[in-house]
Amino acid sequence: MELHGYDLRYLLTALILDHDGSATTTQLRRAVERLGVDLEADPRRRLYGALRSEVRTRRLRPLGDGRYEIDDLPRSTRDRVRRHARAIETAITRGETRPPHRDPYRKRASVPLPASPFRDAARSNDAVPWGSPAECAARREKAKQQDVQR
Repeated sequence: MELHGYDLRYLLTALILDHDGSATTTQLRRAVERLGVDLEADPRRRLYGALRSEVRTRRLRPLGDGRYEIDDLPRSTRDRVRRHARAIETAITRGETRPPHRDPYRKRASVPLPASPFRDAARSNDAVPWGSPAECAARREKAKQQDVQR
């Protein structure tokens, strides 16, 4: 599987998180290759580019000699990064050729959504909840007549 952009960055950040908060580029490259991720023609360039981007966002801090460590990373961001990395790893183990399409770090609502006449009408292909155009016109005329009488 080829990874680009934030998929690769999140995977690398999660690998550093799992590696006690710091890792060398050699360790990261080996871990990525073990997962089965293809970094294309120049893996070092792709790896350093992704790490440089994470340094710019201040998620990682370079320590020198190709070693990076986690910088100031809020817990919610850590959880989101780990969740997305796990979704990528799951996609790899399933043999999928692309990273997950949906947003894996967005939690689903555990409570069912309240009933909505708009959503229910759209699902059932019935008439819209406010009625047919003729019913709407009749209600408008009735409202006009009531306004005139006042």
